[in-house]
Amino acid sequence: MEDYEEIVYRPPRNPSAQEIDLYCQFLGLDPKEDSELLWIAVDGLKAPLPEGWTYYEHKTEDKVLFYNKKTGETLAHHPLDDHYFTLFQEEKKKLDERRHRNQNVPDNKQKSKINQQNKVNNELKNDSSSKISQTTAEYQAILDKKIMEIERKHEEKLNEIRLQNHYELEKEKKLLVDLKAKNNNLEKSLQFPKPDPNTQATKIQYQNDLKMLKKDYENELKLLDENHSKEISEQQKRFSQELTDLQTEQAKTIRELKQQHEIAVEKLKRDNEKYISMLSNQFESDKKAIISDNTHRLSLIQAEAQKEIDNFLDNHRKEIESMRKRHEEKIKEIKIKAAKNLENVSKEASKSPIRVLKDVNDIEIEQKKKENQREIEKIESLQQQKISQRKTKFEQQIRKIEAENDLKIASIKDKNNQELKNYQKQLEQDKKKIYSQVRKEIKEKAMSNSISTFTIDTIRIASIKPQSKTPKKGTQSLRISNRFALSLEDENDSDNSKDVSLSLSRIITVFERKVENINIKTKKNDSDNSTEVDFQSDSFDSELDSFGQTDTRTIKLSKAAEKAKSKFSNSAEKVSSEITQSIKELDNKTTSLRTYCSEQNRDLAKNAIEFQQRTLEVSKMFNSTLLELESAHRMALSSLIQPRDIINGIHPPVHLSMTTPPPRWRKAQIISDESSDLDSTTIRSIKNYYNEQKEAKTLNARLKRQDNDNIRTYDI
Repeated sequence: MEDYEEIVYRPPRNPSAQEIDLYCQFLGLDPKEDSELLWIAVDGLKAPLPEGWTYYEHKTEDKVLFYNKKTGETLAHHPLDDHYFTLFQEEKKKLDERRHRNQNVPDNKQKSKINQQNKVNNELKNDSSSKISQTTAEYQAILDKKIMEIERKHEEKLNEIRLQNHYELEKEKKLLVDLKAKNNNLEKSLQFPKPDPNTQATKIQYQNDLKMLKKDYENELKLLDENHSKEISEQQKRFSQELTDLQTEQAKTIRELKQQHEIAVEKLKRDNEKYISMLSNQFESDKKAIISDNTHRLSLIQAEAQKEIDNFLDNHRKEIESMRKRHEEKIKEIKIKAAKNLENVSKEASKSPIRVLKDVNDIEIEQKKKENQREIEKIESLQQQKISQRKTKFEQQIRKIEAENDLKIASIKDKNNQELKNYQKQLEQDKKKIYSQVRKEIKEKAMSNSISTFTIDTIRIASIKPQSKTPKKGTQSLRISNRFALSLEDENDSDNSKDVSLSLSRIITVFERKVENINIKTKKNDSDNSTEVDFQSDSFDSELDSFGQTDTRTIKLSKAAEKAKSKFSNSAEKVSSEITQSIKELDNKTTSLRTYCSEQNRDLAKNAIEFQQRTLEVSKMFNSTLLELESAHRMALSSLIQPRDIINGIHPPVHLSMTTPPPRWRKAQIISDESSDLDSTTIRSIKNYYNEQKEAKTLNARLKRQDNDNIRTYDI
């Protein structure tokens, strides 16, 4: 249905004579003999589409389809054609009955039997035509021949039976006429004034004989009817059996043809795939060879170009030097000539001619100097233009490569910076863990020594010293042996300091006496947090001892932190050295890639053109083979597909001439037959072929774009 498009069906209001003749041929109507039934053909042509039916036409070919959206049924002819066909047959039968009544045709019983037989034959004909219309071409002709023979034999038998029945009926009629005549004679003879017993007995006997004859006649009629029906049923069975046999044979042959066609298509596909793979392998090998040749040629061309450039520069320098030498020699000659002229003029005499000669010589010298200078400037300008053009080309290439290298270096730097940040975070976390452990230990020891108000989380112990020099009343004075300082710095307090230091300068036993109380007071200033400890208890000695024990641990932790720092610095130096090495390697690779990319672009352009040519050749070969297959398949189908009814001879007593339907139904029926008979494999191969053509076109367009891009890059 993809190749068909829906169109509004508009039947003709006034059909032409040609259309009426074609439709009469389809119905089997003779316009001369059956002129009374021409209205059926006109109504059939004017008939609109029933509800639910739509009309489709082929986009490119002259084909027609009728589709029912409710039931999904498709027909190659108008949906009401069967109705008008049956209507014509019924009207034809009625008309024939009228004519046969006027011509003393057989009884109504015999006529009804014949009509029933004709209906059965017509039904068989319609069923068989609907089934066999779907077969293929070559076997259609064979079927037609066999069916024509069967029809001919069947018609001969029917004619014989009809003649026999006709003769028997005529004989029975003659007997009835004779019996009636005898009966009349007897009745006339019996009409005497006085009844005779002998005549009455003969009359009774005669009546009995009549009854017996009537019974015999009825029995014979029944036997004839039974025999006739049996013969018709047997012939119908034989005919149906022959049709089934022919259909089975035809189905087998169609299957064999389909299998052969599928095998041929698969062989063609395999051959094409092998050929394509061979071409692709050849293309790859040729590509590699061309690339190697191009690389070698490019190296030679580059060497020759460099030599030519060097030779050009050397020749240019030599020419400039030779021009300068010539110029100097000419100037010397001019000076010598001028000196000689001056001497001659001075000898000969006056001052004015000597001055004139000097002026002339000076003018000539200046003109020649200017000419030589112009030539030198022209040569230098040309050389500078060529050098500047080549410099711009190389600078553009270098800028591109440098931009790529900068992007790569930036990405590498970002990665390394991220790694450094992560490593620093890990170090800070380790430091935090270490100092948190130290704080916990200090807190635990402080709690074990019953110090209730000693806090170390958010303060920094700057110094420990006595609260006041003058002791209070009621307390004993303290004696200090040596001064010391305990410094503990927290990372929460010092935001700017990156290195956290925990050190105890000296731990000394301070007190010699036992003191009752200890007071720890904190003073919070803007700059730092400090605590003043009152030495009023002997428990301070034990606290200092605990600080001494923790100091060793903090020293170990600080050493571990320094080791981690050193490791981190070493790893950072290694990373920086690796980055520099990778940058150098990238620079080297980019320089090598410049030349390689330019060479590869040229090679790819050439190879793409060759590949396009070969793909076009392969597609042409494949198209030609497919077209040959399609033409052969269509020739076979066209020789077979001719829609005609199978049983042309089975008609009512007046033989109807069944011909091909009119163009619109006939062409549509051909379409349906072709669409049903065409192999799925050929349709798939055609679709694949069109898809391959589309892919080849898109590939060609892509390759052309790539070639243009490569040419542009090469020009740059």
